[in-house]
Amino acid sequence: MKITPQLSKWILKLVILLALVTLVSYTFYLNPQRIELNMPSGGKWQAPAALMLIVIFCIGLICASFVAILIGIKQKFISWLESRQAHIEQANKKLMLVAREHLATRDLEQAANLFERIVSSETNNIMARIMLAQVRQAQGKYREALKILDEARQTDRQNLELLMLAAELNEQLGNETAAYDNLAIALRAQPGSKCVLKNLVHIAASLNRYDDALNLLEKLIKLSPSAQQQELLAQKADLEFEILRQKSESEASWKLALNEMEKRYRDHAPTLTTLARFAEEENNYELAIKLYTRAYKNCSEVEILNLMAHACLRQENPDKAISTVKSALSLIEPNSVAAYDGQLFLSSLLIHLGVNDQALTVLGNIEPLLQSSAQKATAKVLRSFAQKARGQANEAYEQLYAALGDTDTGEAVNKIIFAHGLAES
Repeated sequence: MKITPQLSKWILKLVILLALVTLVSYTFYLNPQRIELNMPSGGKWQAPAALMLIVIFCIGLICASFVAILIGIKQKFISWLESRQAHIEQANKKLMLVAREHLATRDLEQAANLFERIVSSETNNIMARIMLAQVRQAQGKYREALKILDEARQTDRQNLELLMLAAELNEQLGNETAAYDNLAIALRAQPGSKCVLKNLVHIAASLNRYDDALNLLEKLIKLSPSAQQQELLAQKADLEFEILRQKSESEASWKLALNEMEKRYRDHAPTLTTLARFAEEENNYELAIKLYTRAYKNCSEVEILNLMAHACLRQENPDKAISTVKSALSLIEPNSVAAYDGQLFLSSLLIHLGVNDQALTVLGNIEPLLQSSAQKATAKVLRSFAQKARGQANEAYEQLYAALGDTDTGEAVNKIIFAHGLAES
């Protein structure tokens, strides 16, 4: 006879039933005694021991089944939640891309709406909250952006990007102490972050905490490649300069400290400039001019040329003022913005000293090379002064009108005129 799958199931059920009957019979055989139970009402109830064992076993089986059902329901619910969360995250990823596109095109309101949708559906999405804060920052709503970041920090208190943005916002609000605290937390989370260290040095210096800034900068120097260390060492010199300024009790101790510092940092412009001023006060103009020249070679600031020229003029030696400025200009890159600013200063000095032909020659040489609109306008103003001094009033008026008539450069021109001391001309 062929055994079908249906018949096999019936045979299996029959075997299981026979096994259960056998197990029950054997249980009664092994436990023939009776058990007496005292009831709460005072009565007594007797039953075979085997029956009690079977009942207890069945109750345990039912309880175990009930627990298994509850665990299964819980697992199903968790699986559903995970599936729903995965669906939300997938949808939010697409929304993030769209929101970023709006942010990139400066459609800030639409970007904010999308980021808010993401945050409301996925409250622990730190990146969405950071991006929303960036949108509010771009809108100028710094306090609202900070509030968003504070809520995000409840989820992740040491998120580096979050802390960096919070520090930036606090700095924009003028709360530099809070910015410093944000960056300090970020540094504890990422001790080797050069970006955090760089920002901490800047904030510490702005808070006049120069000792802290110097310690942080030394850590940054150790972490930085040799190609970047020259700039960092110059920054270190600036910090040491400020520390010496704070700690010096008298002008004599300040000068002594600067002389020691000059031995360590031979090209530090603030040190050289300050020492040059001390030399001027002692009427040692030759030393002052040498120090100013070294300082200008290092930083190429027009103000140092001005100080240099005044040191010569105090000796009533205008020719030396001109030659000294020209000599200093020869020490820097000739086709740089700083060099053109220097040539413009030289022109203003020549005009101030009445050497108008030379001033016009200098201007004629550099005007075709100027790239900055402010520099071009300044050259026109200086040319107008020189032409006025030569009696060419009409030409002077045309040059001045052309320079100041440019709304983009008029303000810059005025600043440079007054910086060169030519307002009275």
